[in-house]
Formats: sequence, C-alpha cells, structure tokens
Amino acid sequence: MSISNIEFEEIENSIFPGEPEVFLRRNVLYVPNFEGGSDNSFGLYDETGRQLLSNAHFHKVPSILKTQPILTNLMASKLRPRIKTAIYGGAIGNHYGHFITECFNVLWYYILYGKKSDKILFHSNLDVEEIYKKTWMSEFLSYAGVEKEQIIISKCPIVVESLVVPGQAFSEDGFAYEVYASACRKVGNIAIRNASPLPDGPFYFSRNNIERGTLKIINEYSLMDALSKFGVNIIYPEECSVATQIAALHRPSIGLIGSAFHSSIFVDKPRAVILCPTKSIPRSFQLMDAVHSASIKYVKESQIVQGKNSPNFGITFILSDPYMVAEELFSILSSKNINEIDSKNFIIKNKNLNINILYAENGEAIVLHCPTERMYSRRPLKNDINILAITLGEYVFLVAQHNDAPMLMVVKENKASPVLVYKRGSFNGELALQDLRTKAWLKAPPSQVGLCLHGDGQEVKKWERFVLKPNDFSEYSGRLAEIIKGLQDLAESGDIYDVSLRYPILRDAIKDLDFSLRN
Repeated sequence: MSISNIEFEEIENSIFPGEPEVFLRRNVLYVPNFEGGSDNSFGLYDETGRQLLSNAHFHKVPSILKTQPILTNLMASKLRPRIKTAIYGGAIGNHYGHFITECFNVLWYYILYGKKSDKILFHSNLDVEEIYKKTWMSEFLSYAGVEKEQIIISKCPIVVESLVVPGQAFSEDGFAYEVYASACRKVGNIAIRNASPLPDGPFYFSRNNIERGTLKIINEYSLMDALSKFGVNIIYPEECSVATQIAALHRPSIGLIGSAFHSSIFVDKPRAVILCPTKSIPRSFQLMDAVHSASIKYVKESQIVQGKNSPNFGITFILSDPYMVAEELFSILSSKNINEIDSKNFIIKNKNLNINILYAENGEAIVLHCPTERMYSRRPLKNDINILAITLGEYVFLVAQHNDAPMLMVVKENKASPVLVYKRGSFNGELALQDLRTKAWLKAPPSQVGLCLHGDGQEVKKWERFVLKPNDFSEYSGRLAEIIKGLQDLAESGDIYDVSLRYPILRDAIKDLDFSLRN
C-alpha cells in the first residue's frame, strides 16, 4: 500500500451545537480594511476603543490574533460619519477559501434571518464595484441573498449607532458551530439550481492548471490520467462557476487538499478522498467536516518526495507512483464507508470489568478538584472527589466518582473528557498508566509539591506508580451510570464502533482506544 491515513488531533471539544450568540451593539467604531490580510488596524471597536474580540480573526492552536490589535489608535471623536443601523456580515477578501471561512462565518445570521431591507456592513480592501467584477464573489453573495444595494464598505472610520453583530460560527483552526453548516447548505441548495449539467460519475478536483498557490504536485497529470481510466471526471475549479463546483461535490470526489474542498460545507453529506502531500492538515478542514454529515478521508502517499523550489508555489511534490496512488484513491472512494471505525471484535471482548479507587504510590488518594477539573494526589479537600479506575483487559478508564461525571483534565496531554483511558503498565506489581497516543506516563506529584497530575513521564519512576483499592460505592446514577453501562457493553461485545454510537459520553475515550488497537 502506498496510501496511509493521516492522524488528526482531537477536535471534539471545538464543535458547538446550535448558534453562537448574537449581540446588538451601540456606537460601534468601524475601522476599515485597506490592505486585506496584511492590515493590522482594521476591526470593530466599542465606543471606548476596545476590539470586539468575538469578531476578530484568530488562527492557530491555541488561538492568537492574526493581525488585529486589542485597542485602536484612533482618537475618540463625536464628529465621525455615522450610520443608524446595519448587520455585520464579516470580511470579504480576494481568496476563495478565506471568503468561505471569514465571511460566511458571520453572514450566517443574515442568510437565516435577514431581510432585503437590511443594510449589511462588511470589511474589505475591495470596494463594491471591485467585488462584483469577480464572478465567484458575486455568485456567492447572490446565493446568500445579498444584493449590491445592501452592502456598506466604508473607506473611512465610521460609527454605527446600532449594529447587529453575529458571533462567529466558524474560526480558522479554532472552532465551529453547527449553524455554520446549516446556513451554508441553504446557500448550496440555491446555488445548485444554477449549476451547469455534469457528466455521471465521480470527480477529481485538479490543481494542475493553477498558476500560483501553496502547493503543487509536479506529476499530477499522470495521476489524472490514471484516474480517468477508472471513469473519474476531471474538473478544474478555477474554470468553473461556484454553482458547478458545489454541484460536483454532490458526487463522490477525489482531489488534492486546498480551498476547493472548503466548498463541501455547502453540500449535504459530501463524500471525498483528499490527498495531502504534507504530514498534517489545517484543523479548519476537520472542523468543517465535523459540523455536518461529511464522509471525507484524508490520506498521504508514503513515498512522496519534495520537488524543487518554485517562485509560484510554496511547496512542490512528486508522487513516486501516480498510477498506484490513483488505484488506491479510487478504491477508498468506492468502499462502503470510508470513515467508519473498524467494528471488529477486538481483544477487549469478554474481558472482566473491575471498578476500583485510584491511589498514588505513597497511599494518597487521586482526587478531582471539581472547580478546576484537575486531578491531584492528596487527602481530599473541599470540592474533591475520588477517581474510579475501571479496568478492562489491558486498559484502564478513569472517571470521577460522582453522578454528574464531571470533566477530567490532564496537564500536558491537552485533553479534557469525562472519561480518560490509558494502557496498563506495571512496576514491581504497582500500576502505571500510559497515554495511548503519546506513550508518555501519567505522573502524580505528591501533595507537598502542590502540582496536579500531568502526562509527560518518560519512564516509570516513583511518581508514575499507582495503586488500586477496592471500591465500596455501588449505587450509580446519571452520567456515571451511563459510563459504567457503556463500558459493560464494551466488555461483553468488544464492538467499539457500536458502543461509540450508543454512548456519546464515551466517544473521546473510544477514539483513543481505537487508535491504540490500530497501532
């Protein structure tokens, strides 16, 4: 096999149901965008000059501001131009992908609740006429129900006396709300009525004719030639209307990672296999996939090599065997469920489930301090509760001994969940707990050190050893009862896919368990 899966970081805690908050703000200072993505002064500010951070642009993990300042350097004045009312519609830039992530992430509110009489305030370094000269921009705005006469893009700072400011439903590499997908699907349903007729069969989204960009496969034409022999149609997104691109994504699709696949957010249940020359992908793709019923798999070729530097592309690559890659990509696309967790009965089937109390090696209890969601090794204080260690074969599941099953967080593991799972290790008969992904050991500093549990032990020393003691508590209810019932079902069937569907509270732990079983 020349194709392998790309492993992702966890985004479960970055997906939110419903809609973000919508604010009605008074006397908002609008500072225009003159320089596009390099502008370091634009934004929305309150009347004291502070940035409205819920609508600033963040990126990376953990999130940091992209270019916008916390405070504006403009002096307060009552003499600035003013408008009465408007709805904020986000930022419009001359980049297909960022238009989808930085405009539709705010425009969702107008798409779902706006009226033709509303004025919509945008940030853009382009004026209205320049926007409407770009066909793909005018198409997007038209399908979103925005008419040219509604748009306000000021070239000087203004004050908006009453501005509806929708919270961002999507933030680059940060988070996503479900409404982002539902609003975009409404746009997609309108767009597809305007699409050109398409041939039957799957599509390959080609980057072969792009003159400049972030990445390029040097021998992409050979990949395309091989795919065409499997009946795959070739589409060049930059040569198609927005409507046609969206319509093509209603078919099973293959392609190289890039902005064209951001269009999948406008499609219900998109199905695709995306080839990624780099070792990882931006979280934005995962976030989009997670807020609607997407079956999209991201893969890499194990033998891909980097090409020579190009003035027009950030990175170039060469596929070692484009014909084999084509065959495997098509095979994955044709499989019944390209993203389904393998539901075979693994080695955990028919293992005994035992519930214990977890202690540190020195005899101090491992407790959760509920307000901070952090665990400590100490005699219980106020707001501390014991930690249950539920053993199943070679795996140990940690959960708080409380009916609400509050969250557990481990420093240096960068995760928080009501259930944490570790692989069982031992040292002279004592228990050690190994992270399933990083392979590091869980550490329990003694109470006199004053530190919480953290997950960066490189070997099993004194602080990495634990003791299990019998659990006298037997009456469970609420979320804790659900967790125990789910683990009992897992012990009986070994079917991790079925258990993850029936017990959402266990999904974080099941994903880690699945990773361990596969690796």
